[in-house]
Amino acid sequence: MTETSFETLIADQPSITRFLRDSPRSSRVDFRGVPREFTHWKKEQHSWRERAAFLDQSHHMTDLFLEGPGALAFLQKFGAGKLADFPVGRARQYFAVAPDGNMIGDAIVFHTAENSFDVVGVFSVPSWLQYQLESGDYDVEWTLDPNSNVRAGDPVQYRYEVQGPKAKEVLEAAIGGELPDIGFFHLTDVTIAGRTVHALRHGMAGHVGLELFGPWEDAVAVREALFEVGEPLGLTAVGTRAYFTLNIESGWIPLVAPAIFTSPETAGFRRWLPPAPIFTIGGSFAPENIEDYYVTPYDLGYGKFLELDREFVGRDALVALADAPRRRKVSLIWNQEDIAAAFEKSFDLSGLPAKELTLEKLRYAFIHYDSVMAGERRVGFSIDGAYFDPDRLVVSLAIVDEEFAEPGTEVIVLWGESEDARSAVSEDHEQVQIRAVVAPSPFSEFARTTYRTSVAV
Repeated sequence: MTETSFETLIADQPSITRFLRDSPRSSRVDFRGVPREFTHWKKEQHSWRERAAFLDQSHHMTDLFLEGPGALAFLQKFGAGKLADFPVGRARQYFAVAPDGNMIGDAIVFHTAENSFDVVGVFSVPSWLQYQLESGDYDVEWTLDPNSNVRAGDPVQYRYEVQGPKAKEVLEAAIGGELPDIGFFHLTDVTIAGRTVHALRHGMAGHVGLELFGPWEDAVAVREALFEVGEPLGLTAVGTRAYFTLNIESGWIPLVAPAIFTSPETAGFRRWLPPAPIFTIGGSFAPENIEDYYVTPYDLGYGKFLELDREFVGRDALVALADAPRRRKVSLIWNQEDIAAAFEKSFDLSGLPAKELTLEKLRYAFIHYDSVMAGERRVGFSIDGAYFDPDRLVVSLAIVDEEFAEPGTEVIVLWGESEDARSAVSEDHEQVQIRAVVAPSPFSEFARTTYRTSVAV
């Protein structure tokens, strides 16, 4: 342990949880290179449902490029997902767990060429893998391209996504022919504006779409070509305010508290990290033990992707957890009357207001956990929420006990911090109860059909 390590920093804290909750924080998720809005975030939300959305992903993700004969074996050692059969031209969801089986985080890994891979994600997985590369002996060459708020200069690659009911039409106009017939999460090359563009077959809201990437020097030409043919078809640029609601609609939880804080087996990683908070925590769920924030791949619905018949870090723990009581990832549709009542408290001088509600993203820290209650019993936590203008609904992602995970189940979300657990950086407020109805994840079809016809909203 050095004087400049994260390990030293948290060793001096009476409570790791309190330290992370009291650290300066913001709900803003802006990145240099992408405006907050191009038109209005609500209008931009409609684009991937009704027309075609252009999503610029070049700036907010970290890329870890791996190359060499040992690259796949390295990824398999620290990855719990389906990696035994991973041919060139495919992409896989990649998730890493600590030795105790709890999540470090997840990312997407692209097998771009023989012995060449690109791991793309938020900081947790690339940092975990970088530490392993620096502290171990692997037949792998690697380079890291951090996000644009950290990087000095331009990204190595642009990364765009075109999604929505008119995405196929836009893309075929841009490439001058039919889209290649490839499977989901398969890679191919197309030509746009005379440039070779790598394309990942993707999909969102039930429509065909592509993720497009290539060298940064081609970024402007490819973007301009897409809008030249796409604007008449309704192609809409999406800013960060709308973009960072997408994960809730698609049912992906991008950030959970990584399981690194207490185990002796992760002490080396803590010593490797710089002496600063690696994230902040907010929300009404405020346990004293940092480990109460941890989740497993089973909690996130990744159990079906585990390859327990091969060795990897955390494999033995996951085998032991296979028959443990289950939690399930769900969507929660929040009650409009209770949300309106929370807003009204901001104008009532007779008492404290509710915690501020910023609709496009219902969180006020980098990682957010709100308690989900059934009566007096806490049955899970809501992790991330947002308002969806096409549905006129507030929806969050949550992890709840199996018996409360059926669609239509009624629960309570505690919004705001209790007086005895309020963080030093929160405004004075009163914790309020907001009713919610459990929905599937993703939620869209349920919200448009069953929920609207069966629940008073």
